[in-house]
Amino acid sequence: MSDIVLEKKILRRQMRSTLSKLSQQEKEQQSVVICERLVLLIKDLLDRSSVIATFAGLSSEPDLSSLHGLLAEHEFVYPRCSDDGGMEFYRVKEPQLELSKGLYGIREPRPLIENRVNSEDVDLFLVPAFAYTIGGQRLGKGGGYYDRLFEKVVPKNRLIGVVFSKQLLEFVPEEWHDVAVSRVVVG
Repeated sequence: MSDIVLEKKILRRQMRSTLSKLSQQEKEQQSVVICERLVLLIKDLLDRSSVIATFAGLSSEPDLSSLHGLLAEHEFVYPRCSDDGGMEFYRVKEPQLELSKGLYGIREPRPLIENRVNSEDVDLFLVPAFAYTIGGQRLGKGGGYYDRLFEKVVPKNRLIGVVFSKQLLEFVPEEWHDVAVSRVVVG
């Protein structure tokens, strides 16, 4: 195991511990702040109805579900991960009804072909992580799903990191394949 891989493993463990100490109230309050900031940023960046890739947060991630009501003119898509390391996106109008637990316990959309959206057609990606730096370097969960997708498909200026305040760090270890985001929105 290389030094960087070991550093990432240790930092992921530390971030799990840090996140487990956040109260439900802190997570809810920060999620509200994150959504408010995202609304302002998205309205500034996107001048028309657009396709936004979001995610159904785990209990340790921000809850972005209110964006559906706050940005009703936009279309939201959610990722569905596959065993082979791929990620596909599907249109979702009502997350509470249309998402169910999938791979890794993450709530995912049903793979209905009529709701599939090519990642090239997504205007903006909201990206979770264990940690970010202010410069956009990302410590992911370790599966490499987002890195593989972004290295092939997505320009950096279409990537926005989303985390709680305790997840913003001065440094995260990086490998050659790690893809940074252009902005980070923090609660």
